Amino acid sequence: MKQKLFITLTLLSVVFCYRAAALPQPPEFSTSANPQWYYIQLQGSSAATNSYLTANAGQLQGNPLAESGLAEVNKQLWRVEIVTTGSYRIVNKYYSENMDAVYDSEKGASTVLLSSNSSVQWRLSTVGDFYVLRISVQPAGGTSGYVYLTREASGEILLGASTNTAATKVKFVAFGNSYILSNGGDNVWYNLLSARSGYTDKCITDVTADNEAVKFAVLPRETDNRYQQWKVVAKNPASGNGLVDFINRATGNLIHTASVCGENAYYYSLFTTLPDESSGWTIQAKNDGRYEISTTDDVTGLTKYWNLTNEGEIPEVYLPGYNENTGFEWTFDWAGEETKTSLSPLPAASVRIYSAQRRIYVESEDTYTITTIYGAPVAHDVDLPAGVYLVGIGNQITKILVK
Repeated sequence: MKQKLFITLTLLSVVFCYRAAALPQPPEFSTSANPQWYYIQLQGSSAATNSYLTANAGQLQGNPLAESGLAEVNKQLWRVEIVTTGSYRIVNKYYSENMDAVYDSEKGASTVLLSSNSSVQWRLSTVGDFYVLRISVQPAGGTSGYVYLTREASGEILLGASTNTAATKVKFVAFGNSYILSNGGDNVWYNLLSARSGYTDKCITDVTADNEAVKFAVLPRETDNRYQQWKVVAKNPASGNGLVDFINRATGNLIHTASVCGENAYYYSLFTTLPDESSGWTIQAKNDGRYEISTTDDVTGLTKYWNLTNEGEIPEVYLPGYNENTGFEWTFDWAGEETKTSLSPLPAASVRIYSAQRRIYVESEDTYTITTIYGAPVAHDVDLPAGVYLVGIGNQITKILVK
């Protein structure tokens, strides 16, 4: 039996539900040969709430989650290695250095930073449904008892004395269960997996080549199947509305916000190759790395949700707060990444890129892509709005202006 991606229409209502607090999720410990990467989410307080431990030129800060740019994301990723029982080394992905702390006499406090000191060790303790990080050895000159990683209101990371304040509590968020936005230079690809019980190794697959009513099926995951790999691109970053497009790696198709009603009240997901035809999707984080994905219908004002429904089943009913492990929840699983460098300069005989009469022309023996500056694909044979576009050839990229 084939599973398909449908759009479920629903009117939202207010439903209250209560859930017991869960124990904090422990990180999976790493080796240098088998790293497991995590964001370290800082609970913080007021403006510091839900910032992430970020390395920057050796210093550590609590910053907002980096949504695009592999370098910026990697500065927020950490692996935890066992040194001895109960003691750990915490290593940053971008800098490949260890979390350490030294006493700063000018500040009168111990600053948490990066260093090549491989002997530094940290301990993990639970406080409610959070962890606290405690350095094993007091830095020389430091104040006795000030050993807990603490985010200051300024965003600076110091060692503090309290174990039970918002400023010291952290959570480990697995990188593989989250997503980052792609742009024209950095593309990160994901399998979009169902979180429905019994279907968690099945992912959205572009089957538009089959020429059937169903354009996207939920099929068993296959390694290196590009029809199952998607990047997430901001719809209009300047607007700050948070809307995104999902673009397939093999076809360049977008999952359209428009849908068509089929049998049994199914609304089949459509596709488009033109970003302007689709209104954009909202990704709403739920528990434990699961997400709901929805859009608002331009005509009816109804909210439409992605839903995995078996062929022949009656579609599920969306109930706010009660959709855990149903066809309404999805997860992101990393499937690859690529970074393009600038095209500079190639021999004229090898490639020629130019624009004329609102179109982009590429003369090259190699395959190429044309995207907006945010990574959304652009058709090769249509008039384009004025603006800057990106042409990619292999692992290189260049800008082209359309007037």
